[in-house]
This record gives sequence, structure tokens and C-alpha cells, in this order.
Amino acid sequence: VMLMDTQLPGYQIAMPMIVAFTVFSVVVLVFALGLVMRARRQAVVTGLDHLFGASAVVESVTGEVAWVRLDGELWEVACEDSLAPDDTVTVETIEDLILQVTKDKGGNT
Repeated sequence: VMLMDTQLPGYQIAMPMIVAFTVFSVVVLVFALGLVMRARRQAVVTGLDHLFGASAVVESVTGEVAWVRLDGELWEVACEDSLAPDDTVTVETIEDLILQVTKDKGGNT
């Protein structure tokens, strides 16, 4: 390993120092790469993507408008079936900040 081109003994770098630094660098790199790979395998937790397929319980129904609480937020929902409080629904799509849902079979929870 040539880090410095000199024959003077005071300016040479000891081989154990080079080996120790190399081993330390490899260990840090492998650890960081492991963290990155683990983070990439985790499910999406932000944005709208994590809402698709999520289950929610109807909180209230006022006239034609039903509301569910999903991830701590109230969402207006639209469903082809009639909904009642405590019905369980599954999010299919999102249109104009209104969740398009399907009523889960089995009725109320």
C-alpha cells in the first residue's frame, strides 16, 4: 500500500494503522448498508399509498355523507352500499380527498 512516496522513517504510516482503518471502514459501510436495506423493505407509512387497502370503521353518517377515522384523521367516504356507524370498510381509491370504499362483508364489527 503506497500512501506516501517517501523512504524517511518518520513519515511512513504503520501497516497496523492501515489495516485497522480499513477494517473499521468496512464494518461501518456494512452496518450502514444493512440499515439502508432494512429501511427499503419496510412498508410505506407516508403519503396516500399506505391508505389503499386499509380498513376503517365508520364513525358517523349524516344524510348521504359518511365519515371514517383512519390514521387519526376523519375522512369523508363514498360507498355504493349504505353505511351505518360501526360498519367496517376497506379503502379502494381516493378521489378529490374522498375515500372510495367498499363495505366489508359481515356488517357491523
